[in-house]
Amino acid sequence: MFRGLNFLLYFLTLTLFITGCGEKSYSLKVIGSDFLNKDDQFVLDENYNYIKLQVNSNPFSYLALGYNDYDEDGFITSVWYSTDKNVLRIKYDRLYSISAVSKSWYGMNHFSLPNVNFSINSSYKRVRFGHNIVENEIIEDVYVSDSNKVPNSFKRFCNIHDNKFYISEISVDQHGNKLKSFYGFIKNDRQKLIKCVFQELDKKNIIKWIYL
Repeated sequence: MFRGLNFLLYFLTLTLFITGCGEKSYSLKVIGSDFLNKDDQFVLDENYNYIKLQVNSNPFSYLALGYNDYDEDGFITSVWYSTDKNVLRIKYDRLYSISAVSKSWYGMNHFSLPNVNFSINSSYKRVRFGHNIVENEIIEDVYVSDSNKVPNSFKRFCNIHDNKFYISEISVDQHGNKLKSFYGFIKNDRQKLIKCVFQELDKKNIIKWIYL
């Protein structure tokens, strides 16, 4: 189901060559390194940023930050890679696209932008699409709210102890279908930081990740 790593690296190189808009924060050589294995006990290299990702109940994958891409408005899309050939893109601190698992998360555009501070009772409008943009277009209204129904399994996954709180988002598409997402935050005196994310991709697939 996953694409070959060689294709992904070729695509990334080609994209950066054509657009010149990608700012590489870290080297991609880590992606081919054998130390990134599926053993949950490996030691992280402090020179890199990582997330720990789980698809449904499958074993964990570890993704390293490949680079940050800045759009013309200054918003960042962070691009993460794993040795099991998975690519994850995050924008506005939310899932932007994933290279596998669900056919309807190939890309995304916004009619209105999400609030980067996750303000309660805010909303935004987006369109998601698959490889075939016309056939797989999904238009969604997304609503942000305070959350008191966070799955216990996600709380354990986040492993947040002090100064924690959660925000939920409900997306409703043009057919009335709903998807849930949850965000776990750590709050200090100056800012709130996202620690973990739970995202329903469709009615069969869920992903969750934690920033290490």
